[in-house]
Amino acid sequence: MKDYVGMIKNNPTFDEDEKDNVQPISDELKINTKVKISVARVNATAAAFRENASEKSKVIGTILDDSEVELIEDVDKTWSKISYNNVEGYVKTEFTVEV
Repeated sequence: MKDYVGMIKNNPTFDEDEKDNVQPISDELKINTKVKISVARVNATAAAFRENASEKSKVIGTILDDSEVELIEDVDKTWSKISYNNVEGYVKTEFTVEV
């Protein structure tokens, strides 16, 4: 189902007959939910940059020592979600140091 401005499930003020007059939210108006926590540096000779927070996940790149990354989220004690060169992925938390 599309996102519709003014249409909220179970909203008692929404008139079902008006749904054809409601416009979809354009992609330009959608909010980017990425929250930058901080800047970090990689503290490893080469850290595996993965698609998901798992050692079994596909490696999408390697981040070299002292490279700067955006720390988006600490997933758990083992993994951090980061952005590197505008690509989001995961590295082991032990390989990052907040700047």
